[in-house]
Amino acid sequence: MRLLAFSITILLGAAALAQTPIDPLIRPVQEPGELRYGFGLSYLPGGLVGVGMDPDLGRFTLVSLEHRLGLSARLAYSLDERWSAFTSISTSLELTQTERRFADQTLTEKFSRVSAAGSLGFGYRAAPDSDLDPRLALALEYPWAVRASASASLVRDPVVLGLSLAYADRLDTRPSSLSLAFSTGFVANERISFTLGKSLSWSVGELDLPGIGLSLRTVYLLDQEAQQ
Repeated sequence: MRLLAFSITILLGAAALAQTPIDPLIRPVQEPGELRYGFGLSYLPGGLVGVGMDPDLGRFTLVSLEHRLGLSARLAYSLDERWSAFTSISTSLELTQTERRFADQTLTEKFSRVSAAGSLGFGYRAAPDSDLDPRLALALEYPWAVRASASASLVRDPVVLGLSLAYADRLDTRPSSLSLAFSTGFVANERISFTLGKSLSWSVGELDLPGIGLSLRTVYLLDQEAQQ
C-alpha cells in the first residue's frame, strides 16, 4: 500500500509570461513552426508500509523508504494552431531502504537503481479560443506503453487551474493504469512560477488502493521572448 509520494521539481524552460510591472496573464497563441524546450530536475521521496509472513521467521512489518532524483528534457514543435509534436527523455537514480521488522529482530536491505524513460507523441488543442483550452494527447512511451490523455486549464490572473485525466495501456506485463491530476499554479513574474499539484492513480484490473501524489514545482524561464 503506497501511502504518499511528494515531489519537488525545478524546471528550466524557454517560455515567458509577465514581469514587474507584471502584464495581464493571458493564454499564449500557438504559432506554426514554434519550437519549445525545457529541462527538469526532480526529487521524489516516497514510503511503503505493509505486513507479510516469512516461512522461517514469522510475521513481520515491512517499512520501505525511497528517494528518487531525476533529470529530464522535453522538446515540442507546433505544427499549426491546433496540432503539435513532442518528445521527452528522462533518467533517474532511485535509492531504497527496506526494513522487515519481526518480533525479535529487524532485517535491513539497501539498494539502488538507475532507470531511463522517454516518450514521443502528438498533442491537439480542441478549442484554442475556449476559456478551458481543452487538449488531447497520444504518446508512445518507454518503458513500453501507449498513453492517452485529456486536459483543461482555466486562467484567472495570476492563477492557473489545471485538470487532467490519463490512461496508460502497458505493452508488457505491467498492469494498465488510470490517473487523475489537479494543479494550481501561481505566476510570480515573467520568469518564475509555482505549481502545487495532487494526483490519484489506479491500476486497472487489480484490487489495490489508489496511489496518492503531491507535488510542488518551480519554473524559471530562460527565454523571455518565447511563450508558454
